[in-house]
Amino acid sequence: MSHRTLRRWCLWWRESVAASRFLLAARGHFATPVASEALPGCLLAAFARLAEPAARVVAVLRFLGPLSTGSGASESRFSRFVPDPHKMHLDALMSDP
Repeated sequence: MSHRTLRRWCLWWRESVAASRFLLAARGHFATPVASEALPGCLLAAFARLAEPAARVVAVLRFLGPLSTGSGASESRFSRFVPDPHKMHLDALMSDP
């Protein structure tokens, strides 16, 4: 991977993803803060209860799915993952569809 590609990828995570309405709505539902400067690693850490690294990656990708659908800005799309406003429920993200 070129240095230019890696730089572009890091900027996308730390600027575009961090500023998305989807992630802004989701931040308050994590037990530990999601720091923009620590993306994407802090999202992987948020799914740490999954022992296998591959399972964590899959859970993060499922969580980020709304960003790739064009409806990622919609908080109502996010709300299907978070029925309880005080606690992030990750079980739906961790199970197979």
